Amino acid sequence: MNLNPQQEGQSLVYLTIPKVSREHREQLAKNAKAIFNKTKDSLNKVYSKFSKKTSSINREDEKQLADKKLLAMKNAAQVAAEKQLKAKTERTLEDPRLT
Repeated sequence: MNLNPQQEGQSLVYLTIPKVSREHREQLAKNAKAIFNKTKDSLNKVYSKFSKKTSSINREDEKQLADKKLLAMKNAAQVAAEKQLKAKTERTLEDPRLT
């Protein structure tokens, strides 16, 4: 962030913090989107791993029920992550204090 601390005496440090530019905020939003995509990939891997484990269930109805529950849990986590991404992105890009 290009911070240049200045020391005065032994216990006083001046640190000028520059205003966060629009470009920096846009980069933060882009990074958040990349993290969200990694989260989706991780959720898919976890779903796939446990979906394979449900294939060992003998009864077809129990297997389908377990798979539906896994899919519902994955989708719920993905929707929550997407809502959080949207809220944080909007807040980052539209916050007038950070202009």
